[in-house]
Amino acid sequence: LSTFTLEYTVHFHTGIGCSLSVEYSHIYRIVQECLQNVHKHANATECVVQFLNNNNESFKVIIKDNGQGFDADIVKRGIGFANIKDRIEFMKGKLIIDSKPGEGTVISFVVETKKVQKR
Repeated sequence: LSTFTLEYTVHFHTGIGCSLSVEYSHIYRIVQECLQNVHKHANATECVVQFLNNNNESFKVIIKDNGQGFDADIVKRGIGFANIKDRIEFMKGKLIIDSKPGEGTVISFVVETKKVQKR
């Protein structure tokens, strides 16, 4: 039985969330699913989560780990990523998955706050 330590770092850009009260539960669940995947599958020692604000017009969440990576085309068919994709589509956002075996993973999504407010 092996043990390892996974260090998480979270960065919040000022003003994030001023227009996103309804979407907080979706954002929370997306980040939760990504962090669970890092913990269970990545064999990573570091994971950085960033919440970035772009002049209250959009926000971006970036989740980056130094783990073993994966073939994104295969994993995109799983139920966890299907749920992530559905939540991001609900918010009219864009999902980006950048991972290759042996190279870690970066998962990010962007949501324009104007589109969120119009719903």
